[in-house]
Amino acid sequence: LNLNPISKEILEINNEAIKLITEENIESALDLLKEAEKKITKNENEITDPKIKIIINHNLACSYQKIKNISKCISHLEKVNSDFDMFLESKHKIKISPDFFLQKILSDNPQPNVLLGDFILELRFCAKFHLQMCAAYSQNNNHKEALVHAKLAALICEDNVSKTFFLLKQTQME
Repeated sequence: LNLNPISKEILEINNEAIKLITEENIESALDLLKEAEKKITKNENEITDPKIKIIINHNLACSYQKIKNISKCISHLEKVNSDFDMFLESKHKIKISPDFFLQKILSDNPQPNVLLGDFILELRFCAKFHLQMCAAYSQNNNHKEALVHAKLAALICEDNVSKTFFLLKQTQME
């Protein structure tokens, strides 16, 4: 990746936070992630890769979930959801919704101008954070919203299996 200095600095802070999370030092990780979040806000115009903001908010959400601060976890997951939707819409011209996946599953014809392997990985992340949203909403006793995200994650996974099978068929034909 060709990143500018502030983006590199934010990702370095994120990597340090990840190390702390794996060591179960969640409070220190949160301090670093909040620092990264402030740098994103302060330098928003300089950050050209939208995934940086998504990564920081996702790691903040994971950290808050680990310390059982579910309302902050949900708040950051909603930011991830919004930012990731905008990312997919700008990169792939799609909007994540149950209707989109039902239509895509019925037509076994993925978009031709997309690097399908990258798209599969991006959708895998999308399914992962929707499952995390399901868990957080359920922990917050909002089971109706949890079910919405569980169903969406299931649709994304089903669509991804279809895309993976399509990719496998493509590579076997080459």
